[in-house]
Amino acid sequence: MVTSLILAIRHYRSTRRVTGDDTPSATTETSFDDGAARWQHKLAWVLFNMAASLALAVTLGYWITDYNPSHVISADNLIKHGINAVVIIVDVVVVATPVRLLHIWQPAVFLTYYAIFTVVYWASGGTNEAGAPYIYSTINYTDAPGSAVVYLLFGFLTSLPFTHVIVFVVYKLRVLLLTSRRSRAPAQEATAAPLADIKDSPERPQIP
Repeated sequence: MVTSLILAIRHYRSTRRVTGDDTPSATTETSFDDGAARWQHKLAWVLFNMAASLALAVTLGYWITDYNPSHVISADNLIKHGINAVVIIVDVVVVATPVRLLHIWQPAVFLTYYAIFTVVYWASGGTNEAGAPYIYSTINYTDAPGSAVVYLLFGFLTSLPFTHVIVFVVYKLRVLLLTSRRSRAPAQEATAAPLADIKDSPERPQIP
């Protein structure tokens, strides 16, 4: 979010230098699909793809496999494994960033990096907040290395594709809703135009 804000401010300032005012001109409009996107747009798009799919995957994985019902749900835990997913869904609905199924390789690359990080973190003696030698109990290389590998593979082959499809479906529903609203607008304007002409006509009959 912070990176996107910085990139948005940078784009706004560069656009203002080109146009000389606060209104972007048609020549400075950028599309994600026509190959004209600047590097900051592409970077924000990649970060968005990573965050969207992985946030949902982490949330689902935690509540399904790692959460212990006997533990009290803290505010920190709820933010990390709940609110983040809600923010992502809202972001997909509100922001005009496109989602492509083939871009699943981007969160997959980050997940690969994270899997390597968990091994390095464990091998260097890293612990979680409770002092246990793992970040999540499902990725416990000390007591159950086989289960940890299976869990990570499950995330690669099942959880990540599933959440990426969810993000894609939400995006397509937003596009469908927007397209539907835009298609109805010309029809409403065409219906309102004759009434406006009659109202503005100087020759309309006066009602006594």
